[in-house]
Amino acid sequence: MSGEPPVNPAPLSNPAPLSQPNSSANPYLVAIPVPLDALVPAPSDAPAAAVQSAPPAPSGRLVSLDAYRGFIMLVLSASAFGVVPGLLLKFYPNSPAWQGMVHHLVLQWDHVGYAISSVADFRFWDLIQPAFMFIVGVSVPFSYAARRARGQGFVRMFGHAAYRALLLILLGVFLRSGWSGQTVWTFEDVVSQIGLGYIFLFLLWNLPWPGQAVAAVGILVGYWALWQYWPQFAWLLGVKQAAVAGWPKIGNPGQAFDVWLRNWLPHNKPFVNHEYYTLNFIPALANMIFGLMAGELLGSKLPARHKLLILVATGIAGIILGVLLGLGASPVCPIIKKIWTPSFAIFSGGWTLLLLAAFYGVVDVLGWRRWTFPAVVLGVNSVAVYVLMWLWPGWLTPNVNRHVGFWLFAGMSPPWVAVVRSLLVFAIFWLVFFWMYRRRIFLRI
Repeated sequence: MSGEPPVNPAPLSNPAPLSQPNSSANPYLVAIPVPLDALVPAPSDAPAAAVQSAPPAPSGRLVSLDAYRGFIMLVLSASAFGVVPGLLLKFYPNSPAWQGMVHHLVLQWDHVGYAISSVADFRFWDLIQPAFMFIVGVSVPFSYAARRARGQGFVRMFGHAAYRALLLILLGVFLRSGWSGQTVWTFEDVVSQIGLGYIFLFLLWNLPWPGQAVAAVGILVGYWALWQYWPQFAWLLGVKQAAVAGWPKIGNPGQAFDVWLRNWLPHNKPFVNHEYYTLNFIPALANMIFGLMAGELLGSKLPARHKLLILVATGIAGIILGVLLGLGASPVCPIIKKIWTPSFAIFSGGWTLLLLAAFYGVVDVLGWRRWTFPAVVLGVNSVAVYVLMWLWPGWLTPNVNRHVGFWLFAGMSPPWVAVVRSLLVFAIFWLVFFWMYRRRIFLRI
């Protein structure tokens, strides 16, 4: 994302001062992206998945949120089309030191096997879903304050939140069922996880920040106790299968809940276990609450430098606290992304706060916006990006091979074919959204 790409100046120019999310006079609130796991560009009362033509964003919009969201979508979609790992593996000199560096970078595009034993074991890819969850919360104060400014009451907003939550849950089920002969009732996809926690997040909106903090701590402590004392809870609940205390891969409450839920729902074969669990949404809700608090901070009347300092300080504190809880010879709670342990929620929450601080500081405080354009193009249409990222690779790549591969790839070695094809397919993917961006066409839920 280097260089100075051509920019449509409408949404990227003339920043206006920010004010409290609750202020009905704030001109930028109506354009702040809606909180769909950072997946939807702007609040809307439109029907699900309606394609609309949006007016230009008013000045004062937090472009850093579009850029942050777009950065996540850019990384996800580039990886889906094999761009980043492919490039790294192609340019793999014979130097042992360079080979080790490239190998380490390739590993950043994969999840850790299970628990990490040091900070160096943590991988960039394990921050992607927490960043989604976090940006959900950041957007909530602006989205619902805008709705309230338009005269919507609590009942209508609650109904809208419930409607959105249900659509997100079902969207995740739909995407996970794409290669199956029937509906796969699984809820570990990021959009389903957001939907499961979204109502609770909405109910915490507009509470004082100490109440939100207490809710986040209560969620994490309660979830820790559930896992740590699972044999006792399992006995009280009448769970028949084996129950193991701590953070095991088998015999934990996440597995027990999914064995009950997924075998109760229609299924091809009995569910036994999986790496990710439906109950992960509970500690992930804490990450969304961290984002909610950050969003209210950004919308407050504090000076921008004070906001930036608070974001950086709390981000560093979250990382340190996560390390203290999750690492060492006998950790209180190990850092495990796949089961979203409370220490992982805190540790990843610290990193997502620092990422927000970086984007906010560079984009909205310093005003350096032009470089964000490739990310913003995807960030403002992230529902469509996420859906097509699932559906297009298996369709677009074969069509590129079929229509241009016979002459474009002629004479290339197989590694180069893989690299050039990935870059071409991803470029086509991005250009589709650039076309939509120029015509103000956004897919909304």
